[in-house]
Amino acid sequence: MISVIVPIYNGEKHIESCLQSFENQEYKEFEIIVVNDGSKDRSSILIENYASKSKLDIKLLNQENSGVSVARNKGIQH
Repeated sequence: MISVIVPIYNGEKHIESCLQSFENQEYKEFEIIVVNDGSKDRSSILIENYASKSKLDIKLLNQENSGVSVARNKGIQH
């Protein structure tokens, strides 16, 4: 299994199309770990809604804004 880490900060404009691109993959043996790095917009709501309707294995981790490197590391630790 492959784990794909997607750090996000205020990405409500693009997160759904990002997740949709995973739906379009032929290879399906992966999990998606989205790390919300303290977004102030509706990113986490959109991710939760998308995950509830999707057949993909999508996990959402939330953290205070700490930067993209910390977000990636949190995804790796998970």
